[in-house]
Amino acid sequence: IHSKEPHYVRCIKPNDAKSPVLFDKKLVEHQVAYLGLLENVRVRRAGFAYRQEYWRFLRRYKMISQFTWPNFHGGDAEEGTRVLLEDRKFLKDVTFGKTKIFVRSPSTLFELEKARSQLIPGIVIFLQKMCRGTLARKQYKRMVAARLIWGKYRKYKMRTYVNTLQKTFKNCKSMKDYGASLAFPDPPKALRETARKFESMFMRWRGYMIIKKVPPEDRDMLRRKLLAWELVGAGSGNGGRQNWGLNRRWYGDYLSQENMDPEYNTTVQDIRTKDGVNNIIFSSKMLKINKFKKTSDRLLLISEKKIYKLDDKKSKVMRGENLSDVVGLSCGTKDDQLVVIHMKDKNDLVACLTAPQGQDWVGELTAVFATAKNKEPFKVKVTDEIHCYMGSKSQTIFIQQDPTSNMPMFKKSKTGFMFTYP
Repeated sequence: IHSKEPHYVRCIKPNDAKSPVLFDKKLVEHQVAYLGLLENVRVRRAGFAYRQEYWRFLRRYKMISQFTWPNFHGGDAEEGTRVLLEDRKFLKDVTFGKTKIFVRSPSTLFELEKARSQLIPGIVIFLQKMCRGTLARKQYKRMVAARLIWGKYRKYKMRTYVNTLQKTFKNCKSMKDYGASLAFPDPPKALRETARKFESMFMRWRGYMIIKKVPPEDRDMLRRKLLAWELVGAGSGNGGRQNWGLNRRWYGDYLSQENMDPEYNTTVQDIRTKDGVNNIIFSSKMLKINKFKKTSDRLLLISEKKIYKLDDKKSKVMRGENLSDVVGLSCGTKDDQLVVIHMKDKNDLVACLTAPQGQDWVGELTAVFATAKNKEPFKVKVTDEIHCYMGSKSQTIFIQQDPTSNMPMFKKSKTGFMFTYP
């Protein structure tokens, strides 16, 4: 019992009726006096209000002194308790025993508890900060390690994929098609973007190897053919024409290869002098229809600046328009040579090119216009139902093949014309 701290509970009866609402004052005073509670309180007040072992006291209140926080290293627990109370100026109200500290007045204990309660939230926040910082550093280290592992793995997959590419395309330079028949190996998911760049590099190299064999004087024709493929060939959005002159040589100025009369040569020379140009980039005979639905043979000339319509007999200029006034071109999907050159003033030129049997000049004419206009807007439409304007009046031209006819013809219809070709 002497090694413990016993506490006694005194029970006071408020009344003899066992009622929770009655309070007998005389009965209560008699019990308090009989049990000697007042004498015990007086003795307790004359003694010490709080007693505690040194190590427990120091552990509970060490944070209120800068000399004992976070740990006291200047001696034992008694010395640490003495330093703490001296720092807080409470030595006059305490007594040091062999193993315990005795505090006389409750106000001193209240001051100690108040100082402790004020510092506890800051200590808790500090501990939370240190814990969160430790967890964050561990997470960061894991992320750095994962990124390092991912980088090493990606380099390994890259080396593996590049080695596969080297084995696949090792002899493509000596192949006839420069590796066009070879399939690219499936890349890992992490290298799909890089694989697309490799494939693009290979396609550029293959294109360079093919173009390198093309003579310098034919490269301009190759560029125009690529442009025609995009506008009227398979590269266009709706599938394009069946034949657009891919497998033949393009000359452009076809009338210069024919035996034209001197009047024509004089007219061409006048055009060159007037426009200040040296080249006629395209010329051809054509069957034209006008706004009065009459057809006639005419000559089509295109210089570097203008487009001309000439009389086929006297070679006189009947119409001349700037290339900047050309806004688009429409043509059919089959082997017909019908072209509709759309003008800005809504007076379109509707004509059928007179090309030799088996040749298509529509693709070449389209590429000539697109090249001459450079970056200016130029719309090309490939369809068998062409809408145009003739004399500012809307017309619709339907293209249809007629095996029974031996030459192209324009026929009237309710909404415009019907163009038939053999």
